[in-house]
Amino acid sequence: GVGNEVARVINDIPEYREQVKAVFGEDEVTIDAITKSVATFVRTITGGRSDFDRFLKGRPDALSDAALRGLHLFRTKALCMNCHHGPTLSDHLLHATGLSLYGTPREDLGAYHVTGDAKASGKFKPPPLRHVSRTGPYMHHGLFESLLVTVRAYNGGMIEPRAKKDRPNDPLLPKNSNLLHELNLTDSELHDLVAFLEALEEPHRRVLPPKLPPFAE
Repeated sequence: GVGNEVARVINDIPEYREQVKAVFGEDEVTIDAITKSVATFVRTITGGRSDFDRFLKGRPDALSDAALRGLHLFRTKALCMNCHHGPTLSDHLLHATGLSLYGTPREDLGAYHVTGDAKASGKFKPPPLRHVSRTGPYMHHGLFESLLVTVRAYNGGMIEPRAKKDRPNDPLLPKNSNLLHELNLTDSELHDLVAFLEALEEPHRRVLPPKLPPFAE
């Protein structure tokens, strides 16, 4: 696969093999080591410099009135914090939100493909919401083009997957999380919620790469 090919190319570079040996104790560069290294770098990108972080540090004027109302909704009647909390605004647990596209050509049963457990069918981890205004389109398959469309879908309670005639009693029929239901938020409240999500955006930061080993011929 692509992962193995990436590992093969990187493994041909002695300096990378030495670095992987020093960090992971492995004699060869594996796709697992590459993935962990990239993920470790990505975690450094969010630097706590968003308007929301400035608000948390004692700057009450850091959030607009709309974003402040959105924060209140996020914590209360919008129910976002059921799954999006902690420093990254994700509980990192598995939830089904009805967007597995079950029974369609684009079906994706999520964690089931990793665990093999039918109870995990259609479940995905909530993504961290840091910088979310710059990471569209949204949901795991990019079905929603904007944050407003996304919060409107949650406001409607999402869609419960239904059994298909050609797949009766299918144990892989995803069952939506019981945390999902119609919220009855007004259009104004939805815009306020988006304003808060936009306040999670980090300013641009230039990161200069270190001196990198030359690629093998």
